[in-house]
Amino acid sequence: MYVLRGLKEDVLSTTELIKDALSKDRQDEKEAMTAYHVQWLIQDAEEVWQELSLHENFLQEDALLNKRASAEVTARDATVLRVNLSALEATNWQTGQRFKIERVQNLYLWQAFSVCRQRIFCKNSRDEEQLGERSLYHGTSAESCDCIEKDRFDRNYAGKHDPTDCFDSLVDNQQSPTMFVVFHDDQAYPEYLITFRNVEAV
Repeated sequence: MYVLRGLKEDVLSTTELIKDALSKDRQDEKEAMTAYHVQWLIQDAEEVWQELSLHENFLQEDALLNKRASAEVTARDATVLRVNLSALEATNWQTGQRFKIERVQNLYLWQAFSVCRQRIFCKNSRDEEQLGERSLYHGTSAESCDCIEKDRFDRNYAGKHDPTDCFDSLVDNQQSPTMFVVFHDDQAYPEYLITFRNVEAV
């Protein structure tokens, strides 16, 4: 606990500054915690995925959780998108490009994923932050989406491994991975389906 002493005007202005700083710290913490669990991304014209900033990511998820009809999102390149949260479609006001985001809710897959995640957590005796969990994107054909949502990813990998102590996953580069391999179907959960289509700008 801190006690401020001084001239009335100085104490009042300092109190306001402290309140603002604490409020900003709490907001920053909320935004960081949201990004730890959920990260919204936007695909640019070159088909490169870009993460929303912590603040924009928080606003998008907050709007979704509070069941708002729509939300505005500003991408890192300053592109403004209007997201229709009931239709789960976003429109770029400048180009008219639309895309659809659907939250996948499959209780069986989620429970299997959670059990597998807990097994890995206990096996490696690490804290939550060091678990190495990532949100990744899997490009596939429209025909495969329904199968994945209903019956999980099918890894179809080939190769041999040590039967006494298997790895949980592998990456192509530990410092900056671009390829991820898991050895059990339940290690991956299809949380969102994102569908893109182009429309003529109005």
